[in-house]
Amino acid sequence: MTSITRAGIISPGSFSAEDPHSGLEQTLELFNYAEELGFQTAGIRQRHLERGSSSALTFLAAATQRTSQITLETNVVPLGYEVPFRLAEDFSTVAALSN
Repeated sequence: MTSITRAGIISPGSFSAEDPHSGLEQTLELFNYAEELGFQTAGIRQRHLERGSSSALTFLAAATQRTSQITLETNVVPLGYEVPFRLAEDFSTVAALSN
């Protein structure tokens, strides 16, 4: 029998047009709750021109201030919208904040 040794969540960070702050705040609370429940990973999906987190790395930087044990990850970062050098800097900043 195979056992599950790691479990996590993935969120698009969705929010309503009327109240984006509350939607993003709820997603941060979800990451914190996932950590409290013992999940090992929490991921955010980056979405441009939609009602969701438009910057996965900015969101993850905020999540580092509320979590300490869970591994934070981004599931999708469309490179066509990014400057690769700046994106690498952002990834390293988030990594430094999470340590």
